[in-house]
Amino acid sequence: MSTEIEKLEALINDNGYDGMKPEIEKLATSRVSERCELAAMLGDYANSHSEKILIGLLSDNNVKVRIEAAQSLCAFRSPEAYEALNVCLKREKNVLQKGYVISGIGYNCPDDKKADTQKLLFSILDNEKNNYLRIKIFCALYIWGDQGAISEIMNLYNRCGSSNKCTILNDLADMLERNVGDAEDIKAFACVAARNLPGFNVRGAFERLRVNVDRFLG
Repeated sequence: MSTEIEKLEALINDNGYDGMKPEIEKLATSRVSERCELAAMLGDYANSHSEKILIGLLSDNNVKVRIEAAQSLCAFRSPEAYEALNVCLKREKNVLQKGYVISGIGYNCPDDKKADTQKLLFSILDNEKNNYLRIKIFCALYIWGDQGAISEIMNLYNRCGSSNKCTILNDLADMLERNVGDAEDIKAFACVAARNLPGFNVRGAFERLRVNVDRFLG
């Protein structure tokens, strides 16, 4: 973490968020590394000001900044974040960033927009062969209560590579940490996934999921 971001976090902890708004706005136009770290940090401060900064960073010219902004907006669950992410989804070309945008839409979509957004995601599924994006879409559908999506996620887990296995395990852990999804469903998924943990990174992601399942169910 850069010195500027460390200093900002210390000042926020000492003095509160509001007094640091000018410094936050300044860092939002600073070097790429600091914009990335700022975007990641702002997910811990869910308020209207941080949301506005993150929405602005969704249009940053650096994809790493856009990824961090989309990931942090998952914490907000607001109609404004949803609208910004929806616009971003339609213009974003980077596959990794597109996946994080879909995750953000999953967490932020208002109830009255879910039907139309489901149609949009299903239309993407009809033509999408990239397993990473399919994982992100089915995870978003599961967040909204689509029970069939967990079976699709399991099918993808069984046939995808290590990187996408990590994506699935981490996304399910994120759901539990954000109090969405069914812990019993996810526990059943984890029991099956435990038989197929190739590599250190997959085992690490599985352990994170296991800890969250245990936290919910004991």
